[in-house]
Amino acid sequence: MSPLSVKVIASTPEVRQLLARIHEESAVEAYAHIFTDPFPREETQQRWNSYSGSIALASIENSVVGFVAWHDGEVDALYVLPSAAGCGAGGRLLEAAANATRLWVLEDNSHARGFYERRGWSPSGRIRQQYGPVRELEYVRAPS
Repeated sequence: MSPLSVKVIASTPEVRQLLARIHEESAVEAYAHIFTDPFPREETQQRWNSYSGSIALASIENSVVGFVAWHDGEVDALYVLPSAAGCGAGGRLLEAAANATRLWVLEDNSHARGFYERRGWSPSGRIRQQYGPVRELEYVRAPS
């Protein structure tokens, strides 16, 4: 296995394009059992174009395999390419957002929920309705 590196970076137009691509590729596979509509590519690109929080990228041999984005103590997104699943990038990315103490995860995404729970996160009991009938659960952890 090649060495994995994680680095906090500045948002540039190239980085924003990369975030949108990784977000789409990861979400299409991870959420296939939840969403039936086509992936909202334009809205996703707009989201990352206007994002002003912190970003960290995970790379293997200079190839970016995932990212985490966070602000004001909340993880806004954590995506790892399906081709890099199991390489440790997700855990390392979550460590990069060490000051974050809350996040939202799709209720029906049991894989992600297990990932966060194994790392000390737990449901707070708060639920919000997103994307039509889809629900998200808030997860929290003690500050690092």
